[in-house]
Amino acid sequence: MLKQNKRQYLVVVFLFLLLASFATNAQPARERHERIRASIDNGDYASAITELQSLRTTDPTSFALNNYDYLLARLSERLGNAAAAQAHYQSVVARNSPLSQYALWHLAQLARATGNLPLEREKLRQLIATIPTSLLRDAATARIGESFFESRDYASAIQTLRPRSSAAGKAPAREAQALIGDAYLKSNQKEAAREAFASLVAQLPNPSQPDDFALAGVRGLDILDSGSEDAALKNAPQLSESEHLRRAQIYNFNRDFSGARRHYTAIVERYDKSASVPESLYMIARGFYQERYFTEALPYFQRITKEYPQSGNARDALGYYAASLARLKRFDESIVAYQSVIERYGTGTTLERAYLNIVDTLRDAGRDADALVWVEKARSQFKGQVTATLALFSQARIHLAQGEWSKALADFDALRGESNLGSATVPGSTNQTEVAFMRAFLFEQLGRTDDAINAFLTIPDGRNEYYGGRATRRLRGLAADAKSRSSILARAEALRAEAQKAIAARQFEDARRAAQSALRLTD
Repeated sequence: MLKQNKRQYLVVVFLFLLLASFATNAQPARERHERIRASIDNGDYASAITELQSLRTTDPTSFALNNYDYLLARLSERLGNAAAAQAHYQSVVARNSPLSQYALWHLAQLARATGNLPLEREKLRQLIATIPTSLLRDAATARIGESFFESRDYASAIQTLRPRSSAAGKAPAREAQALIGDAYLKSNQKEAAREAFASLVAQLPNPSQPDDFALAGVRGLDILDSGSEDAALKNAPQLSESEHLRRAQIYNFNRDFSGARRHYTAIVERYDKSASVPESLYMIARGFYQERYFTEALPYFQRITKEYPQSGNARDALGYYAASLARLKRFDESIVAYQSVIERYGTGTTLERAYLNIVDTLRDAGRDADALVWVEKARSQFKGQVTATLALFSQARIHLAQGEWSKALADFDALRGESNLGSATVPGSTNQTEVAFMRAFLFEQLGRTDDAINAFLTIPDGRNEYYGGRATRRLRGLAADAKSRSSILARAEALRAEAQKAIAARQFEDARRAAQSALRLTD
């Protein structure tokens, strides 16, 4: 896919050059253009380069007017010939081509790739000076600042990035401010660094969604408050409870769970009487769970349920405790924990999920008979609710896994009559298209070929139609099978006749549908 995108990009460059050129309409020139384009389309960059070099020799005027030196540079760069690419980009710049700004940008990139940061900055400054209205101006300015930083010229980095950081709230400004903070920190200007990092934390574009730059801010503040980066990575510095909580939330939102854990642990250990302790324990455990460190998560979930059973986190903690045990394949303990959720908490979505999770855990343990018992319990407890429907879907999957085709078909027939099959955000949900496909599949397994063909054809095929595509593949599989080929041929012939009849009656939409269905039956 990446190679295809690069090839498409080069084709776009080629077409742009043609549109921007003053090339003549001579037949030989058009033929050469077509050969160059065909080579690029086929990924044959070497042949395209050969054609371009020949054109430069035989018709230098057309070569320049078409900006083919820029295309030659791009192709040379693509093939890893940096020296040739540089020479061709310089040619573009030397004749003040409209593409010189892009040539300068690529020259800067080539310089950076070789570690020549001063030359990179020189090319970027040239871009800004010669084309002040360039769309690349902001990116060039930002890159000059980064280049100074990478060269450890922190004072110049700060000076370059300062104007860019003034647009409060905008992502480019916050990015510049984060780098300025790092530059101050690297140059041991601690108070200035603190001011820069603190502003990133305090001035959030969306306080409920702290961004990457807020994360950079709390990391910088932790280093300053801890005395060193190594110390900051070991333990959270001494802070107020509210500041620990603020930094922990920023770390956690950005999925830096170890960073969040340091601050939540500090609250638990240093403010053990605080009302924030249960929440902090829960977030520590959740962080471990999301990192798939289930063994490490268990004691924290368990501590909440034992020490803080009345807290708002206790119910979820017990559910996650059970889930962690299941992840560790400690199935019996997991089922006991889920049963505790049911016994302790009589209402809410946690209770509903507990029933369904017991079914899934029993399935994972290979105890299908027990899982089916819990399916019936869930359907009885939540009759008329989506939980009962999801339990029925679990039963259908169990019957599928057992090869109980008739029982599975009965389950999917029942699901077909349900109005609420869940949603994409509800675990274990299905939809009517999946139900339709599974019914058709089960007809096929039961040897009911005609029913299978008709059922597969009811599932629309087309772009973004996953089950439609699978249905068409199943139909073509039936067509290739000697046992079912005659049924496919008969259905195809009936559809052709139906299409012809619809055309005669001028019912063109019906004709189109019949013809499309017939096409799905053949390769």
